[in-house]
Amino acid sequence: MPGELCLAHEERWEGFSGFQGKKEDIRRQTRTMLGLRGPADLTPALHLMAMLAGMEIPEYAQLHSTLALHRVAAPAGKLAPHGAPESATINKYLGMRPHRDGACVCYDCIDAWLASKYQTTFFLRLHHVRGLDWCPEHGSALYEVTAPNPFHDLPHLLRDKGMTVRGPAAVRRLPRSGTLQRYTAIATELLSRRCPVSCYALNRILSDRAKDADFCSPSAERPTLISDLVLDTVDEKWLLRHIPEFANKQRGEPFHLFDSIDKHSHNAARGEIYVLALAILYPSTEAALFAIAEAETTEFSDGGRQTRRIVRLTGDDLWFSGMLPLYVEFEGNVEAVAARLGTTSSDVSRVMRSAGVPVFGKLPKSTWHALGRFLAGATIRDACRTAGARSQDLESLVRKCIPARRRSGHS
Repeated sequence: MPGELCLAHEERWEGFSGFQGKKEDIRRQTRTMLGLRGPADLTPALHLMAMLAGMEIPEYAQLHSTLALHRVAAPAGKLAPHGAPESATINKYLGMRPHRDGACVCYDCIDAWLASKYQTTFFLRLHHVRGLDWCPEHGSALYEVTAPNPFHDLPHLLRDKGMTVRGPAAVRRLPRSGTLQRYTAIATELLSRRCPVSCYALNRILSDRAKDADFCSPSAERPTLISDLVLDTVDEKWLLRHIPEFANKQRGEPFHLFDSIDKHSHNAARGEIYVLALAILYPSTEAALFAIAEAETTEFSDGGRQTRRIVRLTGDDLWFSGMLPLYVEFEGNVEAVAARLGTTSSDVSRVMRSAGVPVFGKLPKSTWHALGRFLAGATIRDACRTAGARSQDLESLVRKCIPARRRSGHS
């Protein structure tokens, strides 16, 4: 089922297969049915589920596991796609594990799926991310399943049996702004990433961001700790529920889970730590995701006390990773794009030059609206008709905004 949590998929398979025994026994029988040879413990359950679904393992992992949040970042040499065969050990221990404990459901999702063509329900991986107390799609508070084996039954049946209780969300609706809203949006976006980014690159980028003047008091004797920013901006109950180690945090004292990021560490932090740091350090989801894209396209070379920052793939990659939609939204206003991304106008202009995109003069609003519709999948003719723009104006803008080497994907 689309978006189904892989562990719940396995539970459904156990009931459908008719195989008997404990989970490991059923996995061995499944391997035999699939014609696999060799020791049973060499085939992670994630691989078995992908084969049963008729999908490549990395594709299945990207769509059904929470590996992308278990491993937001990883050390150099361990950046293979989530679910890749060379990551079999990681797939074995983390591949089927939800990012949060227990099972959760959204009543609005249950009603929507029962009314859909499927006329049934299933457990969504979006509801099994640590820190997400609300459904990212509907904004309503999640319910926790109280059944001893929660994934053995379907969500609507569990609701009908009275085996769900309202979760611990502080408010009934997902906040429309603020740190927890950004946390939810960032986690949701990262969940579908294909592979981790370099933890050293991401740590450096977040460390540099934390040292920005925006996060330091002019009278402070030393830079503000990221962990202190967490205390200042996050609801205490939410924080202690999802990152209980914070119970030992003392203001002004370094806290290893967060402040190790600030030491240019080569070690990866937990996924929820990165998501929360991004939500605190950046003013918008787009800006946080731009930082992730920057980590993908940046290398750092150490030399004595000096660290040289080497951008490998700016240009196209950074432009298409999130800058172009914002450029269209703000109708070519470079300053507005920079403000949304939490960067400078010169940085935006640098990426545009590297991608071969000029800075535009004032254009009719209808032309920008037409470009937005075109990027969303409409043809040039339909986009112009809907927005009331001239086709020659849109065609000219497309040629300038989308380099020819990338244009085939938008034709």
